[in-house]
Amino acid sequence: MQGCSEIWTVLPPLLGVCVGFVLAEGTRCLHGRIRIRRLKKLLREELASILRMMPHKQDGIERVRLGLERQLLLQGGSHHFLTSGYRAHFTEVYEYLTPVQRDCLHIIYERISFLDEKMDVLHQEVIDAMSKEIMADPCREYVKVTKDLLDSLAPTKRLITSYLDGNPINPFSDISKSS
Repeated sequence: MQGCSEIWTVLPPLLGVCVGFVLAEGTRCLHGRIRIRRLKKLLREELASILRMMPHKQDGIERVRLGLERQLLLQGGSHHFLTSGYRAHFTEVYEYLTPVQRDCLHIIYERISFLDEKMDVLHQEVIDAMSKEIMADPCREYVKVTKDLLDSLAPTKRLITSYLDGNPINPFSDISKSS
C-alpha cells in the first residue's frame, strides 16, 4: 500500500510538468502560425502596392520612350517597386506556400527587379551608345527596349492579380494566354 501512496505524491507534479510542456509547445506553434499568416498578408499587401504603382511606372517608361522617339534623352530612373517584404521574409514563408505560389512570387519579383534595374541604367546606356557610336541609331534601338519593358508589365500584372485573387497562375505556363 505504501508504494501506491508514493505514486500519488509523484504523479501530480509529473502531470503538471507534462501539461506545462504541452501548453508551452501549443503556444509556440500558435505563435508560429500567426507569424506565418502575418508574413503572407505582408506579401499580399506588398503585391497590392506594386499593382497600384504599375500605372506610374508605365507612365515613366512611356515618357522615356516618347522622348527617345523625338531624339530626346530623358532620365529613366524612378522610384523602385516595393520589395522589402519579399526580400526579408520569402525564405521564412517558403515552405508554407504551394509550388505555384512560390514560382509566381519569384517570377513577379524578378521581373520587377529587372525592370527597376534596367530603368536605372537605361539613360547611361543610351549616352554610351551615342558617344561610342556602337549602333547607327541608339534612340531607335532603345525605343525597342522601352517597348519590351512596357510589354513585360501586362503579364506581370496578370501574375500579381492572380496571386491576390487566390488563384496564382503558373508562371512557367504561357501567361500571355491567361487573362
